[in-house]
Amino acid sequence: TDSPCSPAMAGLQIEVEEPDLSMELMGQLRVHLSALEADYMKEVRKEGSEAPACAASHCEKYSDLAAAEIACMLQSFNPEISEEDLARDVHSIIHTQSVVGHLHPPMLTALRECVPLDRRAWFANDIHRHLLRQRRRRPFRKVLQIFRQQSEDRKVQVTVLSAFGGAAVGSTGGGALGLIAGGSFGAACGLLPAMLTFGISIPLGAAVGGTCGLITGAAAGGTAGLVSGGLVGHGYAHRLLARSVSEASKFSGHCSIANWAWTRRSRGDGTGGTH
Repeated sequence: TDSPCSPAMAGLQIEVEEPDLSMELMGQLRVHLSALEADYMKEVRKEGSEAPACAASHCEKYSDLAAAEIACMLQSFNPEISEEDLARDVHSIIHTQSVVGHLHPPMLTALRECVPLDRRAWFANDIHRHLLRQRRRRPFRKVLQIFRQQSEDRKVQVTVLSAFGGAAVGSTGGGALGLIAGGSFGAACGLLPAMLTFGISIPLGAAVGGTCGLITGAAAGGTAGLVSGGLVGHGYAHRLLARSVSEASKFSGHCSIANWAWTRRSRGDGTGGTH
């Protein structure tokens, strides 16, 4: 009988057949997957990983181990199984409920993301090669995740914008100053051989000196502007954050005083006393 795929992938209209496994093998797979899930929960509790990023990292690690464990157990029960049959059986086990239906929802979701429902999304037709290539890509995904998290930080945004603004202003000013200074120095150097070159050395020296001064001035001014703008932006963002925290604390204190005064007044009105 065919059973529908996971609800998260139901839009693909892909149905997966139940794996043709013995009751003994299915029971051992459930036991091993439950043990891996218990190890995951112990690791989370031990490290106190309450943040979503840490929980996602542990889920990803668990899903990789669980998929590899399923493949190894299938091969141990049938050493002559082909790579295509092994990939098909692992795919069927993960995307049906008979073996993995008892797993915790985050674990089951991570496992099904590790071995996608659509075989076209696999990195290889071989399940072991797919898992290996996925492990190799994991550091890049973590770097991208950290970059996305940092890009959402307001302090980082203010610092980066200030740094780029300072670099733009510094490179423009430094380039203009270098162009004038370099052109003047080049023209002055061209005056010496002007009698021999019939005056051509003057504009030529100004052009060479101006180009060198423009490049040097833009590079120096841009570097100085980048550093100074980043420092100013970081300081401003830190000061703005401290001010926001201070105002929030003051507002919370005023609310607490107001609540205390209202409670005292209410008690006084209720008992007939005066305060």
